[in-house]
Amino acid sequence: MNDLSWIMYLIDVLGSLNTVSEIGAFVFSLILVGVVMFQLLIHDALEEPEVDTIRRTVKYVSWITLGCFVAAILTPSTDTLYLIAASEIGETAFANEEVREVFVELKSAIMANIKVLGGSGE
Repeated sequence: MNDLSWIMYLIDVLGSLNTVSEIGAFVFSLILVGVVMFQLLIHDALEEPEVDTIRRTVKYVSWITLGCFVAAILTPSTDTLYLIAASEIGETAFANEEVREVFVELKSAIMANIKVLGGSGE
């Protein structure tokens, strides 16, 4: 596999990671709200060790939720990654002297056709 194939594979994986992060953030947010509501409803009936266990659970679920939100926000969309890959390939291709010559010839041909059709060229 060449570099472009690996980039395309990475784009697909990151797209899936973004979806999983969004779902995880939603699910863990619901769990966090549920645990906090549970603690508020039965707080008076709980012993101190049980309260500490619930607090630890809230702490862990909070960190997991925060991690899911950060992953969901920072994972770029697949469209963005495709644009980055295209930019890298274009930059590499344009560094080639033959490609530059073809580009100059293509630009000249386009400008000539514009002048023939009555448009204003450079």
